Amino acid sequence: MLYKVLRLTLLLVVLSLIMFPSQVLALGLGVAPGKLDFSVRPGGTEMKTLNVINQSNQESLFRVYVEGEFEEWFLISPGEFTLAPQQSKGVEIVVAPPLTASDEHDFSICVVSLPPGSDLRIGAGIKVPAHVQILEFPIALILGCGITALALVLLAGILMWRRRKARNA
Repeated sequence: MLYKVLRLTLLLVVLSLIMFPSQVLALGLGVAPGKLDFSVRPGGTEMKTLNVINQSNQESLFRVYVEGEFEEWFLISPGEFTLAPQQSKGVEIVVAPPLTASDEHDFSICVVSLPPGSDLRIGAGIKVPAHVQILEFPIALILGCGITALALVLLAGILMWRRRKARNA
């Protein structure tokens, strides 16, 4: 009988993980979605919202930050805030890779819950995986912009030449 109860419990846990994969939980802390994927061109930006949920029965201070080699690519707003019990807040995560960026990169977005008045600053935390794919500029776009710029320079030169010719005549 105990074996059947354990099997049923395990089955329910696995099914719930399969059915609800976009939320991650820690002690008194939840976030959704459970993973963030960014696709951005070098020098561009992309924003995603990470929902932080206070699932504890007390007010808590939350900190959100990026961990990884290229953490300076990210802007998090707000990076620190307080939530009442069962309250949630959307945190904007903006990625802005420099013009020299390329390839794909993996980061962790850390969300830490700290109980108020805790001198030791010990709390619960979640690491949300983040993947950034740097898209290449299409060569046709680069060539098109270059040809357009060249045509504008030539047109401006022709117009200036015609004005000078008209003044001298």
